[in-house]
Amino acid sequence: MAQKIEDYRAGIAERARELREKAGLTQVQLTMRTGIPQTTLSKIERLGAPLTFATAYRLALGLDCSIHELIPESSMDVLAELTAERAALAIG
Repeated sequence: MAQKIEDYRAGIAERARELREKAGLTQVQLTMRTGIPQTTLSKIERLGAPLTFATAYRLALGLDCSIHELIPESSMDVLAELTAERAALAIG
């Protein structure tokens, strides 16, 4: 399960960095748009910080994209697997 969580976070980290660079923004500029500290943005992009829904939402707004654009398909697949595993553990 730990590897799946890392895969999920890696997909989001890569996509966040890609969208920020595509928008021509530095981390500092994105901080000004989102209110998310630059250190947190850096950690997200380097997999050092978990990404809450609230932070993902603010990040998407700052990047002028949707949550669906921020979270790549591969990460959504991993999230679905983790959710199914967690449900199975709760039932079992």
